[in-house]
Amino acid sequence: MDLSQLGAPREHSRKLICIPVIFYKTGSKDFVIDYTTDLSDGGVLIQTETLLPVGSKLELIFKLPNSIKLIEVSGEVVWVNESQHDQDPEKLIPGMGVKFLNIDPESEKYIVDFIKTIRESSVLSDYEKQS
Repeated sequence: MDLSQLGAPREHSRKLICIPVIFYKTGSKDFVIDYTTDLSDGGVLIQTETLLPVGSKLELIFKLPNSIKLIEVSGEVVWVNESQHDQDPEKLIPGMGVKFLNIDPESEKYIVDFIKTIRESSVLSDYEKQS
């Protein structure tokens, strides 16, 4: 992970979400099922101990909650957090950040709308708590 990027503004709005994701290295038939930690229209954080090297191309398959559309997208590993068994396990989640490549417009719209809906409902929730 490039620590110089920490604290820099993000290009895409993210949402914390834990959903199953299938991924496999492009060209491979061996797949892994793990979970997302957060999601944006630009990429996803996959919580996994099955790490691929930075720069690896992979294929992802997942479904958003309350959606019937299966999202299939290519991606590239842009950073990796290796498991640090000697550190506080709550501070570092083993996983990898994956940037979406060539996402189709319909899938991107599903993700953007999902994040927007979740964000609006959480703002409403915060407002209702104050009332």
